[in-house]
Amino acid sequence: MAGAFQACIPMSTRLLRNLTFVALAVVVFMPVPAGAENAVFISSAAIEPGESFVLEVEITTDIELAGWNLNFRWSSNAVRCDSAVVDSANFHPDFAAGSPPIDYVNSVVKIALTPKEFVPPLPAIPPGRYTAARLYFSGLADAEAQIAVVDSAIIEHTTGTERSTFATWSGFAIEPVFYPGLITIGEPPPTEIVVEPTLVFLQGYLEGDDPIDGVAITTDGGVDLDWQADWSSTWLTVTPFVGKTPGYPTLIGNTFGLEVGDYRDTVWISSPLAVNSPVAVEVVLRVDSGGPPATDLGFTLMQNRPNPFVMYYDTETSIEYSLEKPTGVTLDIYNVLGRKVRNLIARSVGAGDHIVNWDGRDSQGRQVASGHYFYRMRTDRGALTRRLIVIK
Repeated sequence: MAGAFQACIPMSTRLLRNLTFVALAVVVFMPVPAGAENAVFISSAAIEPGESFVLEVEITTDIELAGWNLNFRWSSNAVRCDSAVVDSANFHPDFAAGSPPIDYVNSVVKIALTPKEFVPPLPAIPPGRYTAARLYFSGLADAEAQIAVVDSAIIEHTTGTERSTFATWSGFAIEPVFYPGLITIGEPPPTEIVVEPTLVFLQGYLEGDDPIDGVAITTDGGVDLDWQADWSSTWLTVTPFVGKTPGYPTLIGNTFGLEVGDYRDTVWISSPLAVNSPVAVEVVLRVDSGGPPATDLGFTLMQNRPNPFVMYYDTETSIEYSLEKPTGVTLDIYNVLGRKVRNLIARSVGAGDHIVNWDGRDSQGRQVASGHYFYRMRTDRGALTRRLIVIK
């Protein structure tokens, strides 16, 4: 396996030798979904307890890449990843492949492909589909019948969050879509997906904050499954809209541009391995003419447009505000942990209507991750906060 290297990132070019070969199980790839331009596909395997098996990892990209760092997590203690072999021979010879030591505490394995040297001409991976790696697993002999999942790992550090990324020479990191691998051990019983509640009522007001509620997504048998939420209306957002059980997505009603009245939609929660998929969640948004009286702050802060801010389609989202008289204004973006992401305004602003745009980048110029954010406007008379959603 002349393409496998082991070291902590950044990867060295120290060759791994004497890899232990294991017996292959039944391995199949899921069909490629339409429009999956930058994606990672993990094969699936059906095994009996105690068997060893291999999962294949493929990537697709529609742009030129400068390398990648991919993190994988397996969901069950009934299996363990013994090694990761990167198929560097499928790429430019000036790339070095690597896998740091496997984290068995958190069930995480990492693989990477990085340039050996940053000397022109720089190597590149052209658009296409490639076999990227093989993950070698072994199963416990006394494992119970179950379904395990191998998917992308999001690793929290004290200095930030580490995600799987494709790298480009332009300096941008792209988070690929992951299509997880399923490990079926023995003959597990049918699993049902459970969603509570199945009726969500949102109370909103004209010119008011977006109403928010949530649901819990679990299973009846303790087997963690992948799920996805689908809905049709423009006034409703579910975030996150994909995940694993147990999951706790929030349902957000956007009242901007709506008239007084009731609005209805159905959120369909689906899971490919659940026998009762999909499960319907009825959502009712009631918009009233006015909410509790607000303190006169001398300014107004509108909901950003578009919201959600989908960075695949929109280069910026606009925030409108109005001042009754000139004053000092501070406008900041915060993440859900309350940490400041970006300052947009910190100066004196004249009276009247104003617009400020945000390109979805933090103070370091990096694209932020998908999720909930807040923007907070402050003057010497008070502050207002509104929520916005970013989807990459």
